[in-house]
Amino acid sequence: MNLSKKVQLFPSIKAIDALWSVSHLCTDLWNGSLEERTYKRGSKANIYSQKKSLVTIKEYLPEFKQPSSQVLQNVIFSLDRSFSSFFAKRKKGDFLANPPKFKSKKYFFTQEYSQYNTSFIVENNVLKIAYGKSKKDWIEIPLPQEVAFINNFKTVKILYDDAKGKYYAAFSYEFEEVSYLPNENTMYFDPGSKNALTGINHKGEFYNYDISHLRETNMQTYLHIDNLKAQLSKKKKGSSRYKRINRKIKQGFSKINTRTKMVLSKISNKIIADHPNINQFKIGNWTTPQTISKTGLKIKDKRINRAMQNNNPLSKLINIFSYKAKMVGKEVSKFDERGTTKTCSMCGKKLKEALSPSQRVFKCRDIKKCKFEYSRDHQSCLNFVKNFESALWQSLVGKLPTRTKRVQVNVFSCKTQSNIVHFKMHGNLLP
Repeated sequence: MNLSKKVQLFPSIKAIDALWSVSHLCTDLWNGSLEERTYKRGSKANIYSQKKSLVTIKEYLPEFKQPSSQVLQNVIFSLDRSFSSFFAKRKKGDFLANPPKFKSKKYFFTQEYSQYNTSFIVENNVLKIAYGKSKKDWIEIPLPQEVAFINNFKTVKILYDDAKGKYYAAFSYEFEEVSYLPNENTMYFDPGSKNALTGINHKGEFYNYDISHLRETNMQTYLHIDNLKAQLSKKKKGSSRYKRINRKIKQGFSKINTRTKMVLSKISNKIIADHPNINQFKIGNWTTPQTISKTGLKIKDKRINRAMQNNNPLSKLINIFSYKAKMVGKEVSKFDERGTTKTCSMCGKKLKEALSPSQRVFKCRDIKKCKFEYSRDHQSCLNFVKNFESALWQSLVGKLPTRTKRVQVNVFSCKTQSNIVHFKMHGNLLP
């Protein structure tokens, strides 16, 4: 499997000049290719024709011979991926998606060097990037010691954080994971907008992995960013105060991103540590576009979408958990969970309408015979067991659990906190 490692760089002035020179050429190529695909009538430009045109561009504009050919090709590939993503979202009904836009030269263009020995090499802990006519002209940047353990390099991306004024290298490398061996123990998770992951293991025990503390802290940062944006709108563009506020806004988003990755990695490690004997984790196929608000009121939609999408990094948690599980020989897969939230696990009757996110208790619509009431997320887990683990379901009938182990991560100390939470149950306990 491929992993990534991001490290800070300390390039020389000569290296910085060369990197920015490549950045400007990449920006020119992006804008020219975008114009050709968007605004020229009768143009049949695509990824293949634009890739071939690089030879002609180098003949008429010799400065394009300086950077690596792979870097220029990756600009074309990136533009094509942006168009493909845009059309795919529009096809699925997401009309808020925007097409690729022109880029400004004042921002650093992220450069991707995609082949070791051809476009970049690492020798004696020094990164050498293809530039100029021969290897003598290549850009050389010293690397920190934390990269010394990596041997199988695949690609490297050179980035610049405008808010911090720092350069970074993001390496991708090959990691030999532990081989996956399936066993009889499986854990099922119900992803949700209120509780991140609620699961039931092979013993019938409930676990709840909560990121509400992360979401609350991120929301405070989002509100602080909103206040800064309000101040920014009153300042003259380009002034020193405008630049200072704009830098604080970027730093706020950077804090949210770093904090989120740190907490989600901690939660993922905790899930694996809590269940050493489980090799299969199955998660309901929850997707972000399902939660897009379309009330018709712009302000209300913005508030709901921020709470449900921007500030609910559930997809990111599942992705991090998946690759961490794969490293230790475990498998994470998705399954169809449609209808499990509104289906009674006892009598099998479905509610006519879906439960709202604020309704945390499931109540069966058969109020005469069944009258089953149970915690909403845990009731979904019971349906998973009923559908896929018949032996476990038979052992739970008549003595359903009424408690769950809740796990949280403190955002500031990054330490996990666990406690037992009890919930009420009512009605018929026999299907």
